[in-house]
Amino acid sequence: MTLYVAWAKTLFAIALGVFCCGCFIDPEGLVASLMSLPVLEVLANLTFGTYMLHYVLIIVVAFQSNQLLHYDVVTVGRWFLALWVGSHALAFAAHVVVELPIANL
Repeated sequence: MTLYVAWAKTLFAIALGVFCCGCFIDPEGLVASLMSLPVLEVLANLTFGTYMLHYVLIIVVAFQSNQLLHYDVVTVGRWFLALWVGSHALAFAAHVVVELPIANL
């Protein structure tokens, strides 16, 4: 664990630097071609929509609850999975209902 704590941020910064150098030095190279795959474009739209909507969903669910949340592994795991699936479903619906029609104007 101490090895992870000592090196995690440093190795992440080095990997991010190598990734950025790969994008900036050769804009049409391997890194840029992998990042421009159509699958990643769809995933980027879904991820951004999830980022925009997950907090709203958490607030709505939290204020609709009529009892306090009991923190144990099963309960937290169930809430995490439910909010994760709900956030992605709402993001997909928003992408289909809002983003695609506006993009086709």
